[in-house]
Amino acid sequence: MDLQYGNVRRNMAEIWKMVTRSIQDIQGVDPLSDARALAGFEFGEQGFENHYRIFYDAVNSAFKIQVNTNTEASPTWVDHFSVRQSDGQITVGALVASSLSLPGGAPGFYELRRVKEVGSGASQNFSFAPQIHFNTDSGFYLTDAGSGYPEVNYHTDNYKSLTFANQTGSTWTIAHNLNKRPVLAQAYDSAHRQIIPDKVSLIDVNTAVFYFYVSTNGSAVIGR
Repeated sequence: MDLQYGNVRRNMAEIWKMVTRSIQDIQGVDPLSDARALAGFEFGEQGFENHYRIFYDAVNSAFKIQVNTNTEASPTWVDHFSVRQSDGQITVGALVASSLSLPGGAPGFYELRRVKEVGSGASQNFSFAPQIHFNTDSGFYLTDAGSGYPEVNYHTDNYKSLTFANQTGSTWTIAHNLNKRPVLAQAYDSAHRQIIPDKVSLIDVNTAVFYFYVSTNGSAVIGR
């Protein structure tokens, strides 16, 4: 009897916890009425037994997963996931989709999991970034690729190189009119071999001056 009583006591304790953390829809005003439906459950841990809950929201006709952002005694429930009954609209945090397809179909939304720089000197790495911003001053811009999908574009004229032939003398003063500083500047001799000037001075955003130790003939390439 002692063993049987222990088992009954343990089972009742487990059942009691399931009952107290269940969410029930009572149709009548009498709390003892058997006219009720199981609407959801709360989940948590010792000392905070209602961290999360899943339930059917009869007011908004939606299935929801919510998180308690306050305390166990005074819960504040915030939606993390919901499926609207009327049209299947899915909301995950701030992401909204008209529907969610099963494997084999296109999903209704994507979550950006990682944005990472690659290449020499790369250092930036973002997880679950909610947005990507494109700096239009650096040449990037967005267009609609169709069906509401964004397409990233780049102004090709942001990279431009100009060649200035028939330069002569120990100083070459070149008006490139790229309206940018710094720029890339290289010099070549008359045999099209790269040469290194004594120095190159970008005296303003539109002018580059090449200085040589001796009079030199050749061409300059300036790019941005």
